[in-house]
Amino acid sequence: FAAGADVVELDVHLTPDKQFAVMHDWTVDCRTDGKGVTEQIVGRWFAQGGGRRDKVVLATKLYGSMSEWPNDTFLSARNIRRACDASLQRLQTDWIDLYQQHEPDPGTPIEETLRALDDLVRQGKVRYIGCSNLPAWQVVGAQWTARDKGLPPFISCQDEYSVVVRDAERELIPAMQRYGLGMLPYFPLASGLLTGKYKRNAAPPVGAPIARPPSRLPSVVPHTAVRKRPGRPSAPLPHARQTPTFPPPPP
Repeated sequence: FAAGADVVELDVHLTPDKQFAVMHDWTVDCRTDGKGVTEQIVGRWFAQGGGRRDKVVLATKLYGSMSEWPNDTFLSARNIRRACDASLQRLQTDWIDLYQQHEPDPGTPIEETLRALDDLVRQGKVRYIGCSNLPAWQVVGAQWTARDKGLPPFISCQDEYSVVVRDAERELIPAMQRYGLGMLPYFPLASGLLTGKYKRNAAPPVGAPIARPPSRLPSVVPHTAVRKRPGRPSAPLPHARQTPTFPPPPP
């Protein structure tokens, strides 16, 4: 569930068979999306009752500025507490199931960030914590810091991953496997490239997320290459050159 400046509010109904859904708030790192408009929409949906909140796995992020005040950004302990309280107010709920660090913050020690997130977990405002767009070495460092200091570790990474963009296979995914993190891929269809909507040497569709001329699009995996053709095996996909090794988790 994503929103931009032109977001349209929809009334989504959950049936008993659909007991949970994952909703991602992509608003925290974008100045043009309405400053938390996605969370406001989801909050109004929760407010309609019917046990909606209990049937949803709610994920949101923090990092980017939500105001013009210079301190309302990044991952300091102060901002984490303020950002979480503001998200809870917009979402009209008492807790967030998965609270994710959206980007690396080189200006804040990871221990400070994890301790602030630990406070939110202890207060019952957050159930689990995750990260997004962190390189493998920072994920490993965060997990070591959490275990060494007795803090809750990240349980998931959200990163770009598709048959076209497979950078995560080099280091990130092996690190996640070693430390037991889950993957939440974004852009799994490469912004629509794998749907067949883009044609080489033709203008992209109106409103398409990829605005470059198709002649400049990567040709690593053509749309037809991922389909199994009659009488032929599926086309092989590029593979990671080498699987790195990481130290075992601390006791």
